[in-house]
Amino acid sequence: MTIAGDLHTMASALGQPVTDERVLRAMTLVGLPVERSEFDVGPSKRTYLTAEQGLGEFLFEDGALDTVFLYTQPAEGRGAHPAADSLIEGLSGTATRAEVLERFGEPEWSNAEADRFEIDGAYFVRFGYADDRVEEVTVMREAP
Repeated sequence: MTIAGDLHTMASALGQPVTDERVLRAMTLVGLPVERSEFDVGPSKRTYLTAEQGLGEFLFEDGALDTVFLYTQPAEGRGAHPAADSLIEGLSGTATRAEVLERFGEPEWSNAEADRFEIDGAYFVRFGYADDRVEEVTVMREAP
């Protein structure tokens, strides 16, 4: 299954360093980072770059983009992606869970608050829900 829309741009940046053109293009879709946090996790270094108003976060693992978190509904301490409807062609940024399942089919993992799908054997997309509507879209290189 292929995804068209801004999320495809995000996925094409996975595995790349912060200076890569694909990463910079992905960041401009969300908003350039205004906040940086770094953590050592065992032998690895994690760097979080957060866009203005908390619209999204970019997680780098040992210098390579590993995960992008995008928020489609505002919540305490963060805003909502202004172009959430352009994330996935043919799917609203605040789609219902039923609409997500209709578009993507059976998730490879699911719980009461989220569904995760493997896309083209190349990356994963997770939809987090609040009140049965998409609240967060996460694109990641590997399933946690």
